[in-house]
Amino acid sequence: TGYKIAIYEESELNVPVFDSGKQITGKTHEIEVCFKQRSKTRYIYQITAYSGDLFTVSDLHWYETGLLYPEDFYADWITAPGCDAPVFVKDFEVNEVVRARIYFSGLGYSDLYINGIRVSASYFTPAWSDYHERNMENLLYPIDDSFSYSVYYLTYDITDLLKSGKNTLEVALGNGFYNQTQRNVEGKLSYGDNKLFLQLEWQDTQGLHCIGSDASFMWYPSPVIFNNIYIGEVYDSNKVCRQPQGRAVPVPAFETVMRSQQSPHDVAFEPIVPLLTKKTINDKGYSIYDVGRNISGVVRITTSAAKGETITLRYAEELNGIQELDFITAGGGHIQTDRYIANGEPCQVYSPRFAWHGFRFIEVTGSIDSIEALPVHANVEKTGAFTCDNKVLNWITEAYRQSQLTNLHGGVVSDCPHRERLGYTGDGQLTADTAMLFFNMQTFYTKWYRDILDGQCKNSGHVQHTAPFYGGGGGPGLWG
Repeated sequence: TGYKIAIYEESELNVPVFDSGKQITGKTHEIEVCFKQRSKTRYIYQITAYSGDLFTVSDLHWYETGLLYPEDFYADWITAPGCDAPVFVKDFEVNEVVRARIYFSGLGYSDLYINGIRVSASYFTPAWSDYHERNMENLLYPIDDSFSYSVYYLTYDITDLLKSGKNTLEVALGNGFYNQTQRNVEGKLSYGDNKLFLQLEWQDTQGLHCIGSDASFMWYPSPVIFNNIYIGEVYDSNKVCRQPQGRAVPVPAFETVMRSQQSPHDVAFEPIVPLLTKKTINDKGYSIYDVGRNISGVVRITTSAAKGETITLRYAEELNGIQELDFITAGGGHIQTDRYIANGEPCQVYSPRFAWHGFRFIEVTGSIDSIEALPVHANVEKTGAFTCDNKVLNWITEAYRQSQLTNLHGGVVSDCPHRERLGYTGDGQLTADTAMLFFNMQTFYTKWYRDILDGQCKNSGHVQHTAPFYGGGGGPGLWG
């Protein structure tokens, strides 16, 4: 029947910075907590819940703020001109670390490493958005709207990853939707060369220290020699070379709002071992594997192939009449394909990092030791279920659940996970009620609503067919 919320700064637990007092209400949502918060600050909170004359008090909990104000962002955006998959690197010295945070955004996708250890197992971060202004001439459906823009950044606690002495920071970038140049059905929608923003802050025995991305960062090309969100990756394991090729180039500031990513990250779920359904012994020498159901995700192979041998992986949802891959449901204009060029070592492991696929069947050309399929989608919490004594309704329910999950990537609910992969507003609106019955979509949809608002014309109020805007058309009503 009521609540009270008290919030304290970590350094001062005697005087609250916010105290709601006892509020009599039965609402469980939209409870506002309004006070001027400080950036990069840990707050302690405690909640009292009332039920008539009875009440219960929670334990102490905490949250930590990120970069809340424009002046908090002091680093440059940097790029490695002409390189689709650069790895930016920075060495730095620390003493005994008390606390360390890193705030960064790598466009289109990024993987962060500290001393060779990947900081997060998440895929396809940061979340996709209308990043900043770009040239949108020659679109299939011309547009002359005035947009707003958002870029999402990630925050990690890296205290336990730093060591006294020399440390090495590396960020590998992939194209994602940011620098996508291969699928131009809707028009050319690339934002340009991949870019990195990064601020590393730590406190050690010598005080507070900061590193921001700038021209002192070096870069080298990664073994990913091709990557496209619609097609796939080519990874040459013979090109693992961490020798810097040049200095990062700062780019001019652009109009955007930097936002902390609150929507669930994409993660890999329980691996599926696919069944071998066809193996040829002719010159083509390929095998076909069946995952058993459609998924969105990646595969992971192990191979002991000879140095220079190329293992080719192709993906489809269907087989044709002669039990070979049928690519028509993915649009036919591009075939989802990954290639791994072996280095001759035993038990090499490869799995794409900068592309996902929508598929059930995998065609493998080349020699492998094992193969797994990894479903990858946003890590939304399951909150609802349905079952009954009717097998058809149970099947439809599970088919819906799997279909919805395959279309949740990067804070965007897509129309399909293989061909267009776009956040069509009609499709997303139609499925929203059901999605909220089965999953906790609060932060996911909050982010996607921001995409819709960013794409809404500032002058006319026109809403785009896709959010983030990536071309496309649709009917009235549900789309616009």
